[in-house]
Parts: sequence; structure tokens; C-alpha cells
Amino acid sequence: MRCKPHTKSRSKIKLFINNDKRKSSNLKITRKIKVRIILNPVERSIIHYNFRNHGKEANVFTNIETIERITMNFIRHELTNYDKLLLSFDKTKDGMLELKQFVNKKILQKYENDFIEKEVNILKLFNKFGRQHE
Repeated sequence: MRCKPHTKSRSKIKLFINNDKRKSSNLKITRKIKVRIILNPVERSIIHYNFRNHGKEANVFTNIETIERITMNFIRHELTNYDKLLLSFDKTKDGMLELKQFVNKKILQKYENDFIEKEVNILKLFNKFGRQHE
């Protein structure tokens, strides 16, 4: 008499193998992340944000969390190959989040970790100085 195969254990093994293949494939893709370096990324990201979002306006006096989000979004979408990589990456919510995290990490490796705050402080000083001497 033959025993029924254990489908649950086989499916778990298959799932584990598929996850392993997916991670391997995703890792290969993340090695292809390219980040361009530009001068004044915060200032450029604010200009870009204001151009694309009529009615909403950001400036160096906007809270730092918003500036960080705007800048990271700008760099990720405009100065990396993130959107192109997204097409070939795992389409699950976790997979897309994983790619975003890899790209953000690469951005912070290319730029100094606190580059956003430094540039915001410089721009604030410049705006304050410029306003005093107009």
C-alpha cells in the first residue's frame, strides 16, 4: 500500500526554494543600482517638487522630515535607475519595499549620511544672509 505524499511539507520546501531563488535574483539586480551625484540635491529636489506639485510648496523652512522625504524621492526617481530596476524586480509588496530600501541605502552610501541636513542648514543661512542684505 502506498502512502499519500505529504503535500504540505513538499509545498513548504518548494516555497523555500522559490524564496531562495527570488532572493538570489533580487540580489543580482541590486548590484546594478547606479546613483548619480549632483551638487545641491536638496535645492534641486525642492525645485522639482514645487514644479510637479502645483498648490503645494516646499522650501528650506519646511520641516526637515518633509525635506528628507522629498530629497530621497527625487534622488531615487531622477538620479538612479530605480524605476528601470523596478520593472525586473519581484513585484510583491515586500519585494518592491526591499528594492526601495536597497536603493536608499546606496544613495546614503554615495552621499554623506547627513547631507540633507547639512545642505538645508547652508540654504537657511544663505536665505537669512540674503534677506538681511537686500
